[in-house]
Amino acid sequence: MKKIIMLLAMAGLAVQLQAQEVHKKDVPSAVSTSFSSAYASAKDVDWKMDGGNYVAKFEMNDRDMFATYDASGKLIESKVELEKKELPAPILNYVKTTYKEDEVRDLYKVTDANGTVTYKGKVKGKMLVFDANGNIMN
Repeated sequence: MKKIIMLLAMAGLAVQLQAQEVHKKDVPSAVSTSFSSAYASAKDVDWKMDGGNYVAKFEMNDRDMFATYDASGKLIESKVELEKKELPAPILNYVKTTYKEDEVRDLYKVTDANGTVTYKGKVKGKMLVFDANGNIMN
């Protein structure tokens, strides 16, 4: 029983260390300025730390979105929530043939600082990553 409690406590601590909430006033001005310029109509903005990066979770155009910045305000990546019908057909075909279903959850279009697009989604608890053309990457 003690081992289970200790394991649960360690797991909780690991989650806390991975992404810690940050108050808006503690976000560096360079990050706030970059974010405000790019996402002027963002609503319900919450900030977290992920490693040394600042992650904004927000709503825009009725979608959940994320933007990750380094401490100098440089955009690292942005993610926008997608509906299944918005995925490229090769992704849906891959999931359907490989997993015998087309139930993909937690779907996001991810764009990195260089403009490279990838798609991420979970199937049966496994995170899958696809390139912009719908080819599996992992």
